[in-house]
Amino acid sequence: MTAPDSDSDSAPNVIAALFDVTSDSVGDEHVEQVLAEFGFGATEVAETAARIRASRSEFRRLRRRENELAVLYSSARELAQVRDVDTLLQRLVNRAHDIMGTDVTYLSEFDVITRDLNVRKTAGAVSPELQHLQVPAGAGLVSAIAESRAAQWVQNYSDYTQSRHDEVVDAAIVAEGLVAILGVPMLSDGQILGVLFAADRRERRFTADQIALLSALADHAS
Repeated sequence: MTAPDSDSDSAPNVIAALFDVTSDSVGDEHVEQVLAEFGFGATEVAETAARIRASRSEFRRLRRRENELAVLYSSARELAQVRDVDTLLQRLVNRAHDIMGTDVTYLSEFDVITRDLNVRKTAGAVSPELQHLQVPAGAGLVSAIAESRAAQWVQNYSDYTQSRHDEVVDAAIVAEGLVAILGVPMLSDGQILGVLFAADRRERRFTADQIALLSALADHAS
């Protein structure tokens, strides 16, 4: 990019103006206006404005990640002080609910004998069907996560693999109105303990950062 012609007195003003337009409080139209006023050509205005938008987006992502990690470390310290398992699990679900900002958060516990997965703790749930859901081995998204020991998510549960659907599970999902669901395994020495879920009542694509954050919280609790 070629800088606009300027004398030594106006150069600091140009630099100051460019710093100002990188602020989130300045709209895109104003950014382009300021650049044009300082003599940038149309192509340079477009390229510079695009770079500023990209920088803003990255700064916002980094700030959000910093805040999430601060909450995560705080949660880890809090969970480490809890000795009662029932209290620990409820605090885990509550923390995950606050951090993820989803409509519903819940934890399914793995039964080593039957290999069923039973919902044990919830936050944001209103239906008894979900709050007391028992998923038989091999059914639902929860079983796929338990078997693979890897995080999985669906943007719309109704589009999920038909072979995994179960009438009781589907009825609970419908009763709660859940659409997008993210689940991460809770593991200890490679053994599955349960699955932690964050779900919304609308379609949603979960990002890699969100998956990593929920996984880290589940790992700490495990």
